[in-house]
Amino acid sequence: MGNALTCFERGQWDSHSHVNRHYRPAAEPPQDMNQPLSYYFISSGHNSYLEGNQLTSKAGVYTIETGLRLGCRVIELDVYDGPDTEPVCTHGGTLTSSVTFRDCVRAIAKHGFHTSPYPVILTLENH
Repeated sequence: MGNALTCFERGQWDSHSHVNRHYRPAAEPPQDMNQPLSYYFISSGHNSYLEGNQLTSKAGVYTIETGLRLGCRVIELDVYDGPDTEPVCTHGGTLTSSVTFRDCVRAIAKHGFHTSPYPVILTLENH
């Protein structure tokens, strides 16, 4: 144990830039990447589909795509039943908009391995 593969979703939506500015993604991981996944600490984002705050912001795939292009390896999606039984991602009990689960998964498939060959971990909160 003790290896670390970090991911910080950075950009205009990041309210913690004063913390995250110190972390720079490396072109190549600085550690042995041949160990089992459980040997690594992997930092992750939260509500990866939201483009702003957790109460009133727009949901979409922009932050998922951008995070993956910056080397993020963990994507979190809150999944709810949507219209016509199509799953949607939204932050329940808030005024955020929603995006289809299908659009999120397509964005992950399209952008997940441009920057890194390492696994993309999906955290699904299935409501």
